[in-house]
Amino acid sequence: MILIIIIIEKKKLDYDNLKLLNKDGFNNEVFHFDIFFSSLPYYESRRAILWLCQKDFKRGILLLQREFVEKLLASFGNKNYRAISVITQYRFSVNVLLDVPFHSFSPQPHVDSVLIEIVPKVSPLSKSFINNIQFLFSFRKKNVSFLMNYLNKSDQINYGSFDIDEIKEKKIWQLSVEQIFELSTFLNGKW
Repeated sequence: MILIIIIIEKKKLDYDNLKLLNKDGFNNEVFHFDIFFSSLPYYESRRAILWLCQKDFKRGILLLQREFVEKLLASFGNKNYRAISVITQYRFSVNVLLDVPFHSFSPQPHVDSVLIEIVPKVSPLSKSFINNIQFLFSFRKKNVSFLMNYLNKSDQINYGSFDIDEIKEKKIWQLSVEQIFELSTFLNGKW
């Protein structure tokens, strides 16, 4: 089934493999979809991405504000690198399909837009795992050793296969997506 959240005259889209739902997708009601297509209000972009990170589907096409897409695609060490960057890049392959300048709309907004495709590359993420990444980024400009001290974990001797010494002097925003997820996995259940 394809989930399309846009306003369209239904009789123009009469196909056997298409089901249009008039629902609030953010509520807890359970429904399945294979393809997500949306042009949400831009203030709902973050909420939509986090919601999609928890869903099982094949691909999504979204029209988003350019500045938000820059955050989604930002690499570690970049000023736009945020929790949403890490969560999105871990869960999805993100492909920019089309730049949409503000003058393409009527009335014209004050921002440019970007049409992106997201394709899941790992299983849906749990809400607690997303919360853990967001918690780590509340210490965005602090180094890992500060975080470990804050959590009273600096005295832990056995880190298993996780090499804390490699990253302990780096700031959270300087860690790669993989390092953030390793740190989150290591700390899971310890905070």
